[in-house]
Amino acid sequence: MPYCCKCGTKLNEGDKFCPVCGAATAKVTREEFTVSSDDIIEKVKQLLHEGNVTRIIVKDEKGKTMLEIPAIRLSKFDVSWFFMVVLGC
Repeated sequence: MPYCCKCGTKLNEGDKFCPVCGAATAKVTREEFTVSSDDIIEKVKQLLHEGNVTRIIVKDEKGKTMLEIPAIRLSKFDVSWFFMVVLGC
């Protein structure tokens, strides 16, 4: 499901404008990666650093959503701290 690149609201397929903020919807590209639990923090850091993502969804092996992260600009410290809290490290 696509999300608004301005406010992060879930959009319905075919929406041309966000129902919350009114922003025009962009073409959505979806990429999926398989990453081991040991490498997940580095992969999320890489994706956020690239700066072209609006949401990161972490799923388990069965496809169950474990974590959903709206992509906002964070420092490297913020990303590391966030995952230490979420993963209980």
